[in-house]
Amino acid sequence: MDGPGGDIIVQAAKRPDVPIPKDTKEMGIFVNIEITGGVEAKDIFITMQYNDSDIPEDFSEKDIKIFYYDNAQSKWIRVSKCGVWANNNTAWARPEHLTVFSPMATKGESSTGTPMIWLYLVLFIIIIILGILIIEEIFGRYITNRLKKRFYILIIFFLILYFLIIVEIMKLI
Repeated sequence: MDGPGGDIIVQAAKRPDVPIPKDTKEMGIFVNIEITGGVEAKDIFITMQYNDSDIPEDFSEKDIKIFYYDNAQSKWIRVSKCGVWANNNTAWARPEHLTVFSPMATKGESSTGTPMIWLYLVLFIIIIILGILIIEEIFGRYITNRLKKRFYILIIFFLILYFLIIVEIMKLI
């Protein structure tokens, strides 16, 4: 294919001889994608079609993620922004660079970890509330109302900052 200032080369690839991540099964599809002509690869969107028969036993379409082969680390890494269009058997990804890609079925730690982020958020809020209650109980009679206001403003500031960080992390997923 011709691209702006270079060629986009898409070709079938051999499976790199490295282990597949834990709790993950390969689907037998490996594609190498390159751009020639010194063109920088940005705003990449790839799709890979598969057949229902490619999905390993004990997995479903919701378990399919696209992985890329990291040459420097000699291992498979899940593309952080990926998903599946089950209605037409297509896996998609927004990788940050080009290399060998493969749709794989996974149930392990290779998932995004989104539930963990929300768990951390809930735990953080609970810790802050308990901290406020404990500080009030221990030091309540010694802290002036002016200091209490500053303390609460500081807590609210950190809660807002933490929330904004979580929102930014969620955008990356």
